[in-house]
Amino acid sequence: TGAFFKFSMTTGLSAVLNIFLNLISHMFDFHFRIFLCRGLFLNIISCFSHAFSLSMTFGKILTVTTRYTSVYYP
Repeated sequence: TGAFFKFSMTTGLSAVLNIFLNLISHMFDFHFRIFLCRGLFLNIISCFSHAFSLSMTFGKILTVTTRYTSVYYP
């Protein structure tokens, strides 16, 4: 498999995991207010969500870069 496919799959996986973490965050924020370590748990989820968003951004940049270099620098 090529680099374009790997970057595209990583970007897609990061997007799905980011959406999943946002849903979990909203679920714990609205439904489970009695949870003891709620603040710490939401901070950890927020950290991972930001990490997945950053990897999504880098994945998109690398996907466009590999597509450009495969066309213009064969």
